Amino acid sequence: MRNTKNARTISALRADSWSFNYDGGNFDDNWVVSFGPPGYVLSTAGKDGANVYTWTRSGKYYRMVFKKGGRILIGSNNMVLLGKPHRIIRLLSR
Repeated sequence: MRNTKNARTISALRADSWSFNYDGGNFDDNWVVSFGPPGYVLSTAGKDGANVYTWTRSGKYYRMVFKKGGRILIGSNNMVLLGKPHRIIRLLSR
């Protein structure tokens, strides 16, 4: 029983996600950009509170806040992989 509780806690803290639905985005100055695996660009948050403003194909606009070390991997066909715990705030307009 105890192992099950720990597994749920760990998976809840992991908070990795991915999407093909992003149409674009803007990073603030708190990001370091480097090459990831072939075909990908890796952005790593250099400070706590690093922001990314993104919009989706459906017209929704979001502000994502990352802790230091948070990563975003951007690949072909608008494939976006988000890593480390982050906060997402829905904004009304771009």
